[in-house]
Amino acid sequence: MGEPASHRGYLKPESAQVPLTGEAEADEQHGGGPGAVVTETGAPVLTHSVALVEDLAAQRTAAIRLETANNHRVALASVVHSLLLQTLLPHARNHSCLDIVLTTKNLPALMKAPEDNPALAGVDELRERYGYEVPGNPADMFEWCLDRREDERLAILAFAAAQSIDAVKDKYDYRRTERVHSEALAVALDLDISAYFEPTAKSYFSHITRDGIGPQLPKPRVQTRRRDCPHEEG
Repeated sequence: MGEPASHRGYLKPESAQVPLTGEAEADEQHGGGPGAVVTETGAPVLTHSVALVEDLAAQRTAAIRLETANNHRVALASVVHSLLLQTLLPHARNHSCLDIVLTTKNLPALMKAPEDNPALAGVDELRERYGYEVPGNPADMFEWCLDRREDERLAILAFAAAQSIDAVKDKYDYRRTERVHSEALAVALDLDISAYFEPTAKSYFSHITRDGIGPQLPKPRVQTRRRDCPHEEG
């Protein structure tokens, strides 16, 4: 009797004649069963129906999900990997199997003088720094994320996640609920906006009406002469 053998995974890519993308021969797309394909050497090779491939791939995906949920290091690296691809290498976002979509509001396009904004300058500095650190080949990015220390992964996660923040109030204000959370986020960060914005004639006052300026300016002190004041009784 031969020795029992176990194989990790359900399907070897080379043994599945039906691609995992779901593309198949015409008869397979209608629920056809497994068949055989004759190779150039004349030896038949077992093929799998689309339904079977999907079933096995779904079971394998479920196993990967559970193992990832129980492996915090790999889970964190996977999230960082997905977000980094979308932040620094958006053309290569399909190199991650995590279906996480990161969208970034184009803030400079909404500002009258983005070149004067210190927060944008700080974000650009971080982007440039991480851009130099990550590998240029997206295929190497996941291993790079796995090799980082946990504090490094957390720092990168913070940078990438921050790029998705959208607290902008536009003309229609569709994101009212989201902006409520942005206020809570600002409180949690103990945000001091005066460190990033100073209302000046260029940045603020020249863009509003004079009536609007009134509440923003300190009230002038009125000098009164003593004889104009009512006499105190007593």
